[in-house]
Amino acid sequence: MEIKMGLIMGGKPAVAGTIEVRAGDWVEPGQTLLNTETGKGNRPFKSMVSGRITRICVEEGSQIRTGDVLFEYEEADGGNGTDGRGPGSAGHAGACRDIKRMDTDVAVIGGGPGGYVTALYAAGRGLRVVLIEKDQLGGTCLNRGCIPTKALLQSAHLYDALRRAGEFGISADRIRVDMDKVFDRKDRICRENRSGISFLLDSSHVTVITGTAQVLPDRTVAVKDGNPGYEIKAGHVVLATGSRPVMPDWARSPVCMDSREALDSRAIPHSLIIVGAGVIGMEFAFLYAAFGCRVHVIEYMDHMLGNTDAQACAVIAEAAREKGIRIDLSSRVTRVLGTDSGEAVVFYEKDGAEHAANAQKVLVAVGRAPEMDREALELAGIGFDKKGIKTGENLETSMKGVYAIGDVNGRIQLAHAASAQGIQVIDRILGQKDRETDGMIKSPAIREPVIPSVIFTSPEIGSAGKSEEQCRQENIKVKVSVFPFTANGKAKIQGETEGFVKLIMEEQSRRIIGGVAAGPDASALAGCLAVAITNNLTDDGLSKTVFAHPTTSEAVWEAAMGLSTGCIHYHE
Repeated sequence: MEIKMGLIMGGKPAVAGTIEVRAGDWVEPGQTLLNTETGKGNRPFKSMVSGRITRICVEEGSQIRTGDVLFEYEEADGGNGTDGRGPGSAGHAGACRDIKRMDTDVAVIGGGPGGYVTALYAAGRGLRVVLIEKDQLGGTCLNRGCIPTKALLQSAHLYDALRRAGEFGISADRIRVDMDKVFDRKDRICRENRSGISFLLDSSHVTVITGTAQVLPDRTVAVKDGNPGYEIKAGHVVLATGSRPVMPDWARSPVCMDSREALDSRAIPHSLIIVGAGVIGMEFAFLYAAFGCRVHVIEYMDHMLGNTDAQACAVIAEAAREKGIRIDLSSRVTRVLGTDSGEAVVFYEKDGAEHAANAQKVLVAVGRAPEMDREALELAGIGFDKKGIKTGENLETSMKGVYAIGDVNGRIQLAHAASAQGIQVIDRILGQKDRETDGMIKSPAIREPVIPSVIFTSPEIGSAGKSEEQCRQENIKVKVSVFPFTANGKAKIQGETEGFVKLIMEEQSRRIIGGVAAGPDASALAGCLAVAITNNLTDDGLSKTVFAHPTTSEAVWEAAMGLSTGCIHYHE
């Protein structure tokens, strides 16, 4: 096993200082192994593992680069010999080593965007924090979700742009895709981000333990790490264990794969059936289609992309049609078979008849389920249902002092929502005061923030706040303004004029309560919409804001103008 140098801030090599361990030493998480000198100052390099150092691969005074192997080590052997014994175990069998006990203010279980952000924020507020992660830091988002998919989509976007280079007066002949290099880039980005998270946690003095954690009835956290493990007495516990792909019974065929397997498969199939036209399914549909794969999407519902704005969905449906992506709605998959040639046959019901579709592979994207150990939760007395761990208005579970954030609580499955919930929990733990509208100061209940949502299809969709349909269901009287990107100068410059920006205003208060962008830079515009809604901006307040020219953000200003005097650069 190897211990490698993580991300070095500043990009330049570091210099190895004093080496604090020798070959044969037993090390624990959080123990300083080496001191380093970087352009950002002197920093200790700490262990994130338990084990015995077998070889030191660096010399004092030598240069170190990101990814360099610093030490080699071996893990405990489970107590079957003296080589597996840790410190303090001399003369005893390995199995009798004492469990390590710790006290902390906050124990965070799960190192994804909910967990590690919670840990960093809590440490920044002066709390002692222990973070337990059973796999890799960054969770699904960084390792098997948001980041790797968007890295691949960026390569696909560039490939598509090169094929359109003639529109911009540029000749780009004989364009070739090297999928190994595309995936190497994706892996490198993930690796660098993991190293960056590790660096931040270490710099913030967060103790990181690799292992499987379980909350006991007395709010002690037991951690199994292949050694005797840890017992952590925590003042507060934050559960941030995330979610996993749902795989129906019919998806057990070897021709089926989930999103995790798709991100590890470097070969683009010549044809692909995607079951599920939600966010994950449609992002993969555009990704594979961009690289020349024939894509067929089968969706059970009568619409794609869940509760996404219908007008935005129409833009994506048209873009999919132009790219040759076939979409069958109101279709229920009943079985999947593998042929003798290794390809797949998907049987599905539509309009009362059974249909069959053939493809090289099947990607199953029918949703995600909370990652939780039901037996352990029952033992601890923590309530849950099929949606996830039950939480009250303060994100606290049925066990006092134990909170659940992110995908595991079943509220909203977005990485940034998990991060926001974690920060809110720490503020609540610290008893942060908040001024209510009536002027009273009290310790507040956690309020549901405005969470923007982004879909990285081509074009993108970004939204925040209430949709038109939601307003209809809640009997909210609204006025809606839509500004098309065909009338936006920057969109024309980019050659991406599909789509629009829509603002939804409550008639009585004139506050902006919802918005959606479908088109160029929609992922960035979602943040602009969220700022307006969060801060209760009216159409007047937004229209008086000056937006830079030429930018796609001007479409937000134009839509705001459309709520009162009318758009400047567009008339129906």
